[in-house]
Amino acid sequence: MFDKILGFLGSGPAEQITGYFKQKAALKQQLKLAKLTGKISFQKAKYEAKAKQQANVHTWEMASLANSGYK
Repeated sequence: MFDKILGFLGSGPAEQITGYFKQKAALKQQLKLAKLTGKISFQKAKYEAKAKQQANVHTWEMASLANSGYK
């Protein structure tokens, strides 16, 4: 795409400008991917912590029932 737009400038500057914009687009895509990966890992950790908390509550409730049953 950039090759066609900047082709009229000649081979030297056009290649450098095209390379710059291609590299900029690739870096922008990598940044978006890194942000998305970070969001996914944050949500995953959040849900794992919630599941662990619920398991701990269940264990505590079962221990409480076992300790306060009919005697």
